[in-house]
Amino acid sequence: MESLSTYARQFLDRLDKPDVDDIRHVLPAIAMEQKNRVKNARSTVGTATEIVDFLRLLYSGIGQHVCPEVGCGLINRFNTTAELVKAITDLPSGSKVVLTAPVRRTKVKPYPKQLLADGYFRFFNRDTAMVEDITPQTKWPNDEALRPLPIVIDRLVLRGADTSDRLSESVQKALALSGGRVELIFMDRPDAPLVLMTRFDCDRCDRKFPELTPQLFSFNSPLGACPTCEGFGRIIGLDLDKVIPNKQATLKDGVVHPFNTPANVELQDMLLAEAKRRKIPTNKPYAELSEEQKRFVLEGGDDYPGVYPFFRWLERKKYKVHVRVMLAKYRGYYECHHCGGSRLKPEALQVQIHGKTIHDCCGWPIAELKTFIEALETGPTPLPSETLALTRRIRREIINRCQVLLDVGLGYLTLSRQTRTLSGGESQRIHLSAALGTALTETLYVLDEPTVGLHAQDTDRLMDVLVALRD
Repeated sequence: MESLSTYARQFLDRLDKPDVDDIRHVLPAIAMEQKNRVKNARSTVGTATEIVDFLRLLYSGIGQHVCPEVGCGLINRFNTTAELVKAITDLPSGSKVVLTAPVRRTKVKPYPKQLLADGYFRFFNRDTAMVEDITPQTKWPNDEALRPLPIVIDRLVLRGADTSDRLSESVQKALALSGGRVELIFMDRPDAPLVLMTRFDCDRCDRKFPELTPQLFSFNSPLGACPTCEGFGRIIGLDLDKVIPNKQATLKDGVVHPFNTPANVELQDMLLAEAKRRKIPTNKPYAELSEEQKRFVLEGGDDYPGVYPFFRWLERKKYKVHVRVMLAKYRGYYECHHCGGSRLKPEALQVQIHGKTIHDCCGWPIAELKTFIEALETGPTPLPSETLALTRRIRREIINRCQVLLDVGLGYLTLSRQTRTLSGGESQRIHLSAALGTALTETLYVLDEPTVGLHAQDTDRLMDVLVALRD
């Protein structure tokens, strides 16, 4: 009863009551038809199997920002406060260091008076390599307007874990003052400071990065979807193959199809008149015209408006039904030029794991994706043990779900494949693998001829999956 919709329940009272007193142990049922009912353009193999959800968790947890600035390309890894403290305590014991907060000069805060009022009395002078007092008369070096000022937070001798409590407090102060950056200056080599960050910007060129969250890698979220195509990967625009269907036709023959209608015959006359004035041959096939002459046909000039301006004018008249009908005749879908079909913002595509973005992972066949995830632990360059421990469950879920898809004979699919383009059998096996991945128990699955169209080898593997689902 609880599984029925409110609309369906209203008809139950009209039915004759069965001649039974009690019905028990009726399992909730899930029907898997031999047809694809998915029409949503946002649904993909990755979303249907939930593999892409785990990929988002993986990239938001251990992904590294690769700076896209020309000439930079620095790989930036951002840490928690606890990770920063551990990184400092792991340094050689006995090292004399000055823990500073790099702060930029701004017109909003009148340095140095504001620093003194906030309780900060010393800074590290890079020119003299010494810690100096801040006074109202302090003369800052000229280039400090561009470089951050290393405000001294603490001076200490590292003693491993014995200094972790003191370090934790000092690091938190430095992060709060600088906005997420700690600069550790070694007194024996002050020209080579150690920079540690929790904020999201490039250490080399100060480019800002967004915080890594699963929503950043989701094309169904405003935080991650490409602003141009809104997460669809395609945009609708003018299809020149429909506007000029016959490239062998001449200008005189009416090569521009929409100009051949009675309502737009005047545009055809304007095209021929302007072409004659510009000495463009009107009896020559369009395909043989020069690029400049083709550009004239499309963009127009002088007394001829052109194809593109004509359709832009129609866009302003879309409130009329017949105009919308005409525009629909000459439109087509194209890969989004902004995201390259990835559906994601550029910020999400700058995050990599072993040099691969989440879009790369979604474009691989399932078998190749499974190999990549396994190589994060067993490959020639495995991730650090701490990172592996952090992502063990996520990686296991991805590998298990990929293996189920391989077992049902769908290893050739990619996660970016739209669900609505799958055949009925493929769609049924996708939902079957998703059900197996969720590990539901006490559930009745009703399958509509699941082996139709399968090779004998694939049938055996499908039976193994069904047995695993039963057990």
